[in-house]
Amino acid sequence: MKITKIEAIPVRIPKDGNKVETRKLYSNVSWDRCVYSCCYESLFVRIETDEGLIGWGEALAPVTPEVPALIIERLLSDILIGKDPLENDVLYNCMYHTMFGRKTNTGFMLDAIAACDTALWDLKGKILNQPVWKLLGGRYRDKIPVYVSGIVRHGFKDDAEAALDYMSKGFKAFKGIPLDYSFREKLGPDAILLYDGLWRYSFDEAITVARKLREMDAAFFECPLAPEALDDHKRLREITGMPIAIGEAERTRFEFLEIFMKNAADFIQPDIGRTGITELAAIANLARAFNRRVAPHESMGMGICIAASIHICASIPNLYMLEYKELTTKLANEFLDKPLKCEAGYFEIPDGPGLGVEPDYEKLIKYKAE
Repeated sequence: MKITKIEAIPVRIPKDGNKVETRKLYSNVSWDRCVYSCCYESLFVRIETDEGLIGWGEALAPVTPEVPALIIERLLSDILIGKDPLENDVLYNCMYHTMFGRKTNTGFMLDAIAACDTALWDLKGKILNQPVWKLLGGRYRDKIPVYVSGIVRHGFKDDAEAALDYMSKGFKAFKGIPLDYSFREKLGPDAILLYDGLWRYSFDEAITVARKLREMDAAFFECPLAPEALDDHKRLREITGMPIAIGEAERTRFEFLEIFMKNAADFIQPDIGRTGITELAAIANLARAFNRRVAPHESMGMGICIAASIHICASIPNLYMLEYKELTTKLANEFLDKPLKCEAGYFEIPDGPGLGVEPDYEKLIKYKAE
């Protein structure tokens, strides 16, 4: 069996129903410094074999998904077409080393590789008629624990009331909480509280916030400082005793090794849309050597990323929890042949070979970004 065709599909979906052409595509958030899209954006890749089997992958591409799409079309396709899809580990390394000597083995290049790698795992599962979690060595759990990221109010007057409603439905962990001890008092001692600093604090500010979070018995402080400031993350841990979670922007085991060697984090947060399945599995194994837990990041993944995250979470022993965004999952399900289910604080593991879900190609292609 050989790979015969690769199609990269960058998508851009308006958030408010208006045509993409009627608005500015990107905007800066002054306190965050990052650029954000005014639409939902992602990159899908479709890999086909000479026997008609198809594997699907997705990159986390919330800004300019056309860029990793072009990398796939112009560069990675030549590496993969004609190759045996079952040799996915070899193919990952062939893709990775393509630009290795030019030090472009991060960023958009790795995003493109991640999408192709996930598609190859999905394809391998379909060829062998096995779910991805089994190909990864088996599953440690039958369902995946999650934390709610970005509380959806559903008409409630504030986040606390909305969180209590989630708790009545079996959810118990929440990120995006206010720095207010009354939130802990309202939710009670059984709620797990997580806080995302979005890289925006100075070191002194982060100390103040971390101490407040300790008072609230928060489980971790995510991205408190600039991602490059690993030594300061270590100092913050030592001074405050507050558990730190970082790593959503890193893409390789080599980047995470530096985090571990510097003792800069208690939890790591690789995103499968930036790492792919092969590398995230390697990162999780490396984390085991340093006795660190994995809380995979899940941002704007539209179905394939979420399903792939669920499979990897099933297969690693050192999982903490997977990020769950209600609105993103709802959007993703509009493009899948069967819905991803998250109930009572857990994702169900999709049934079937490969990732167990399939995008609606005709619906997806309508939103292709030109």
